[in-house]
Amino acid sequence: PLADVNSKEMSPKEGIPLRWYNALIPVLTVIVTVLAGLWFTGLQGVRIPTEELERMGLIRYISTVIGQSDSFAVLMWAAFIGSIVAILMAIGQRLLTLNDAMLAWVGGVKAMVMAALILTMAWAIGNICGDLQTAEYVVSVSRDLLSPHLLPLLSFLIAGAIAFATGTSWGTMAILTPIVIPLAYQLPQMDPTISVTVRTEIFLSAIASILAGATFGDHCSPISDTTIMSSMASGADHIDHVRTQLPYALMAAGFSIVFGYLPAGLGLHDAIILTAGLIALVLFVRFAGKKVTSDA
Repeated sequence: PLADVNSKEMSPKEGIPLRWYNALIPVLTVIVTVLAGLWFTGLQGVRIPTEELERMGLIRYISTVIGQSDSFAVLMWAAFIGSIVAILMAIGQRLLTLNDAMLAWVGGVKAMVMAALILTMAWAIGNICGDLQTAEYVVSVSRDLLSPHLLPLLSFLIAGAIAFATGTSWGTMAILTPIVIPLAYQLPQMDPTISVTVRTEIFLSAIASILAGATFGDHCSPISDTTIMSSMASGADHIDHVRTQLPYALMAAGFSIVFGYLPAGLGLHDAIILTAGLIALVLFVRFAGKKVTSDA
């Protein structure tokens, strides 16, 4: 496991009362600190004139400020302040001595060392893929294979492959969006046999396929930071976590292809596709699914 949650340092001492707010308040402290830190560091990083900021709408103003924030520094400070609050609460209620609290804190850090190492190596692999332009290569190789009707399906598969290899969904979306959207708009117009309705279906499905494929690949990738942090937080073996979630993700992806992107590329109506996919999912779970026993 990436985190030894059963270690002695992480276990409470016998006789110490377990109070829910001792967990809630430090977590809320971290959340509030993150939000406040993103806002204030974003305000310091904004390089847009005040007059232009005032003309922005509320949503755009907030997104602009947060986009200029120093999220790494904010997260570090939030974790530090949350730890201080947790330690002070434990000492203030005489649940732990200062020495015991510091030993528990060090134990928590030790439990995260392996996850931090794997996360660092995952980022390194992602940077290597970026330097080698892996994503651009995949797109350039597959571009000539694209056809209007298969564009949503191929976009989904390419996005999934890139996100799986690089471990980033946002990066995949940023790479494919400016490439696929123009193709989804231009390719159907080059075929006079495709109606306006079908062109719209292909265009919208292609955009959706980028988002869904990138999320799917990132979810399945063993080098994705979200996958690593999930296995760390649950104390599960990392490879076991990846292996056990694959059947669920692959099932959803398979049904999305058969009852989503393929018929959408052919111009079938959304209501028909969604209804057929929902019925197929229910039938699959009903006849192919297995009940989880209590000792599983």
